[in-house]
Parts: sequence; C-alpha cells; structure tokens
Amino acid sequence: MAISAGGLYEPDEIALISAIAEAEGLHDTVMLDIGANIGNHSCALAPQFTHVLAFEPNPPVAALLRANALMNGLANVTVHEVGLADRDAELSFGIAEAGNDGSGSFAEGGREKTLPVRRGDDYLRKHAANLNSTNLRIGFIKCDVQGFERDVFAGLSETLGAHQPLIMFESENRAAGEASWAVLAQAGYRHRARIRAPGDDSGKLAREWARFRQGTACWLEPVNAIPDGHCNLIVSANALPDIRSGA
Repeated sequence: MAISAGGLYEPDEIALISAIAEAEGLHDTVMLDIGANIGNHSCALAPQFTHVLAFEPNPPVAALLRANALMNGLANVTVHEVGLADRDAELSFGIAEAGNDGSGSFAEGGREKTLPVRRGDDYLRKHAANLNSTNLRIGFIKCDVQGFERDVFAGLSETLGAHQPLIMFESENRAAGEASWAVLAQAGYRHRARIRAPGDDSGKLAREWARFRQGTACWLEPVNAIPDGHCNLIVSANALPDIRSGA
C-alpha cells in the first residue's frame, strides 16, 4: 500500500495533470485532493503546487496517507481526516469492493462504519484560513468519492465561485455526472473534457493491445454531454488546454 514501495497508480493520468498544471501556471496555487485515499495523487502532484490539502475520512487509510507523505518528504501535504459534503453530519460509510479501500463511499449509505463529513466552504474557512490571509488561490481540485461528488461540490459552491479552480472528478455514470455538472455550471463552469487513453472503448484484451501498439499516454477529449459510462472528467470555467501526457 505504500507509494514509495509500490509505485504510482495511473501514472499517465498524473502526467497529464502535471502537464496541465504547467500549462495553466498553477505552481503558486493550492490543490485539494478530496477522496485522497493513500495519497497517490497527493504525493505525485505535491511538487506541482504550493500546498496540498488531502481529505480522507477513513482512519486506517488516512494513516497510510500520512505515512506516504512523510516517507516521500512532502511537508506541503496536510491530511484532513474528514469527508467534505453539503452539510455537517456523521454518515454511514461502506466499502463497495471487499479488499479495496479505495471503493469506500458515503454515496451508497454503507453500514461498515460512521464517519464525519463537513460542509466544504465552512470547513475551509475554519481550517485553511491561510488561503485568505495569504491570498493563496485554490488552483486544482481532484475529487474521487465514488458517487458522492455532487454533494462535495454543493458544499464548496462559494469556494468554486471565488477561486474557479480546474477540477478533475470521477463520473460513475451519466446521471451522477450530470448531477455534479449541474452544481458546477451554477458556479460558473463552462468547459468539460473526458480523459481518454488508447483502447478506452474496447474490452480488456483489446485495450491492452491498443496501448501496446499506441502507448499509454492520455489526452483530453472535449465533450458536449456527460458520457454514459464511468470516466474521469476535467472541467474549467475557461477553455481547456490541448495537452497529451508524454507529449
């Protein structure tokens, strides 16, 4: 589970985000990693940002996140052992896939444990006051909370309106993605793109063959509507850059 020992997950996606951060000049901004899990994205992207606020409510996973940040010497990663939502509450949290802590979510109302969520705007005002005192801007948000994304964005409406960060979020399906997009559109977001890689629309064997033939670099594909299936989306208030990882 340790990143320093096991390496990064989704390295091409991380390379794409790094390239976007470079192109958009986000090095002097703050990243929010909401649903940070053990810190794959937090640890890999920390050098790209002034500070990373990593949110992970599941205590044993948050402990691994802290350990990974420590082992990688990342003093600019701060772990917050809480989930973000549109309200303050104690919610049922369940693991959808046995043995995969990354599948934990509040969305399905699982009964494995009860964990805290806090309204995002209020929590940031209280626990990240330096964002205002030092005029730091939130430049990027990664949100992967297994179907709970809409609630997260609803609780961050003031923050999104004020900072207009670039956002990457997971869309489990069109209905969930459209619910998230409706909140984001109200906050001023106009552009959306799907992260694509060779063989995405193929079966597993065909996908692996496509990536063997074409490489694994990924890119942004602008979309006019939320796709039907599972995907990762990048959304922005401004036009998105035309970037390919590894390019």
